[in-house]
Amino acid sequence: MDTRPDVDTELAFLPGRHTLENTLLLADAGYFDLDYFEQISQDGGYFLVRANKNINPTVTSAYYAGVELKENNSKLKNLPEKWGSQPLELTVRWKKNGSEYMLIYLPNEKRPVSPVTNLKEYSLTLMSYSIYTRLFEKSIIFQRARVME
Repeated sequence: MDTRPDVDTELAFLPGRHTLENTLLLADAGYFDLDYFEQISQDGGYFLVRANKNINPTVTSAYYAGVELKENNSKLKNLPEKWGSQPLELTVRWKKNGSEYMLIYLPNEKRPVSPVTNLKEYSLTLMSYSIYTRLFEKSIIFQRARVME
């Protein structure tokens, strides 16, 4: 496990993407970098990163409690108006033909918690997300873990 200070130069502390093959990177919002995530995916690695509060990707699919919602091609910022305090499982895309990622939208009074991942839906269980949120509550900034095949 690697713990780094919470400073402006956080991105400089990210591990080389080539070192993340079959590895899961857990990181806080200060490490949010879409180009880096794309490179991790291309090199066979995985990430689960809390998104910063300014993101506004296009939602390509949305689910609430396993039921698909009609929210294709909506912007993320428009969903709280419709769904309020409901947690949502979303598939999102930033670029028109770019990669799709899974985003879990969890409303919060202070600010929504929105982890983004390239893990497949079946890989991200409620238990693994619970562990993820506890890491951030304890101020652990990022961790690398081997992905079991």
